[in-house]
Amino acid sequence: MDFQFTDKEDETRLRFRSWLEDNLPEGWGTPEFSIPEPFTTEEEFLIDWQRKMFEGGWAGIAWPKKYGGVALTPIEQAIYWEERERYEAPRELNDVGLQFIGAMLMAEGTEEQRNRYLQPMLDSTEVWAQGFSEPDAGSDLASLRTRAVRDGDDYIVNGSKIWTSNGDAADFILLLVRTDPDAPKHKGISALIVDAHTPGIKAEPIQQIDGRQEFSTVFYDNVRVPVSNLIGAENDGWRVAMTTLEAERMASTYAFALRRRIAKLLIDFRGKFAGAAAASAQNVTAWQKLAEYVVEAHAARTTYYRGVSRLQNENVYGVEWSAGKLHTSEMAKATMGFGSGLFGMDGLVGGSDRHHGQQPIPWGTEYLHAFCRTIGAGTSQIQRDIIARRILGLPRG
Repeated sequence: MDFQFTDKEDETRLRFRSWLEDNLPEGWGTPEFSIPEPFTTEEEFLIDWQRKMFEGGWAGIAWPKKYGGVALTPIEQAIYWEERERYEAPRELNDVGLQFIGAMLMAEGTEEQRNRYLQPMLDSTEVWAQGFSEPDAGSDLASLRTRAVRDGDDYIVNGSKIWTSNGDAADFILLLVRTDPDAPKHKGISALIVDAHTPGIKAEPIQQIDGRQEFSTVFYDNVRVPVSNLIGAENDGWRVAMTTLEAERMASTYAFALRRRIAKLLIDFRGKFAGAAAASAQNVTAWQKLAEYVVEAHAARTTYYRGVSRLQNENVYGVEWSAGKLHTSEMAKATMGFGSGLFGMDGLVGGSDRHHGQQPIPWGTEYLHAFCRTIGAGTSQIQRDIIARRILGLPRG
């Protein structure tokens, strides 16, 4: 890996910084920010923000131009994600579609499906969700039970999914279903594109331990899905799912957010323990721990760029994504837990990020949210299993 960016990559970074400085909403990042008129909900605001990104040439960074993308390199896409985190820019409401379902459709979908679905993903016309996990499947995705039974030109779908990001806001859902219950569990799965507005679909938001509602449980009751919405071949959905998860792990850019959060943790620490208090034996130990976290964050960033470099040069999704995903997920728990305990009661009210410019999220809340990182895009246990087999060469247990 070359640790130096090219002139073109540096120019992309500077162009995106300039665009963000010119286009971030007024008051963004301050307690005075409020969702501007005429938007009445956060969802409306985020959809408009993604549309603005698209019109400015900053959506689908590495997508081919024929599908509405910008056709930049994977490294330039990573630079885009890093700068977005640096400026704490609003997230795209359709991040699930943009970051990994779109990549999957370009790899596995038909040309008709690409032409139909990719452009509306980019300009926020249509929002996507991913329906993989189930209440009774746990981390064993292949044991899913949601059924799809062929009925003429349709499948009839029954079952439920849990932890569906954007589940209550989605227009379309990438859904894994069991189409052959008699086949070995990895062999009887298919992937469908499901219109989320089809009769029989009901989404119920999940109240998380940190107070957020980022996920939903989605129920499917005799939902009709056209056979033409099948991705790949029937019963070949496991391969489609793995392609999606590889892209999702690449899009798990928490390495960049982690650096920003640790920098804010340092700022908060300096603000609370200045002068003699900062030199006490207890706080010297805290400084040492914070220094370790800074080094770990730099290592996470390097691992991420290493994976992106391999993708760009070899067109391979390497095991770096699993190593990076595991590292940053566990680091999130460690650093946010440290921040929560470091400030005592102050850790319950002061914090790191601002949620759309409002009051800072408390470190304690960040700590609770960090546990989500160890589950989404594959649990830490799954990542350890991948690393054991593909890096260390260990046999399956």
